[in-house]
Amino acid sequence: MYSDIIKNLNKDKVPVLVAAHNVGALGVIYPLTKNNIDVIGISHEKFLIKNLDNRGILIEEKNKWFSEIKKIGKEYKNQNPDKKMIFLTDGDLTMDEMVDNYNEIKDLFILPIDENIDGYVNSTNKSMLPKVIKSVKLPKTYEGKEQYNIQDFPVLSKQISSYYRKPKEKVFISNNKDELLKNLKILEEIGGSVTQEMIEGGTESLYCITLYRNKYGHIIVGNIVQKIRELPIVNGTGCCHITVDNNKVLDRAIKVLEDANYTGIAMIEFKYSEKYDDYCLIEVNGRFPIETNINEKLDNDFILRIYNDMINKSEKKEVVFDWNEKKAYWVFTSYDVRSCIKKHINPFKEYKKYRNNNELVDAVRDYNDKVTYKEYKKGLVKKAYHKIIK
Repeated sequence: MYSDIIKNLNKDKVPVLVAAHNVGALGVIYPLTKNNIDVIGISHEKFLIKNLDNRGILIEEKNKWFSEIKKIGKEYKNQNPDKKMIFLTDGDLTMDEMVDNYNEIKDLFILPIDENIDGYVNSTNKSMLPKVIKSVKLPKTYEGKEQYNIQDFPVLSKQISSYYRKPKEKVFISNNKDELLKNLKILEEIGGSVTQEMIEGGTESLYCITLYRNKYGHIIVGNIVQKIRELPIVNGTGCCHITVDNNKVLDRAIKVLEDANYTGIAMIEFKYSEKYDDYCLIEVNGRFPIETNINEKLDNDFILRIYNDMINKSEKKEVVFDWNEKKAYWVFTSYDVRSCIKKHINPFKEYKKYRNNNELVDAVRDYNDKVTYKEYKKGLVKKAYHKIIK
């Protein structure tokens, strides 16, 4: 089925398979293809793989992806017995499946996580995280039956498994015992929950850092961003981020990776707490984040450096971070416009300021790739139409 795609790949460079869940995948695909590295994309969204032509594989049901991913890996191995493709993703579900099938697919692909997968598993599991991270402040965390004995409020509860259907809310906030019991019941039906002390502060108290660490402790840093807006406007998905120079966040992120002996891609989220006068670790996501294409604006070769290190791992235990004075203001426009309206902000006036300073980064729109943006707009119109006729 995939023999022709594999046969026509560039033999001189290691190709990459990208499982594309969201716009973060575009920030992985663009820098690879710009460097003449062949990419095979698999996605449920046509716009994410449109510019890959026949190497873009559309499969709408995500639970069917992994069987196809294995077929692609096996076909590449059949045609190139002594070689492997690189496998990357921006999706939690695909990373969970990568871990669950690790012993099988490590012979087919060069993977971002090392054979000692415990560091990855413990860090990305919200229940295990407090047990392995000792050098960084975490919110008080409750799991299992102890969640029902919580006395201090407010708290927030989250789903712990990506295999179940996602709830409508990203987090469930409880201000009292009755609300907590109601929320825990909802989450129990979709795989269970973990509950944390709620750290005070709004969206702008949140900071995210994207890094990569190999088995030798070699760390490559992509960017540090401060969240400006999200949708829903509280505890939602980030839709406007701005790059910041924050050494305290960087130091804590490095400690997280080292405490857990973590390998792979990590997007680590912190929240500044006035109560603790510290940056509290909120979560570790083991995949590329939604704002990955911000690295293109920073000219830091983040994706290319990861690609090269996965092929030939550096044994230098060092942190590679080319911080420069460039500023980037990232927006996922279709979400952020709605967030701005809810907050009574004129988004176009806001964007104009950053566009004039050449700092604006759109999550989807790349002026060298009009095909993707055109397909994305078609998809938005289609979704709006179906919403109206329902």
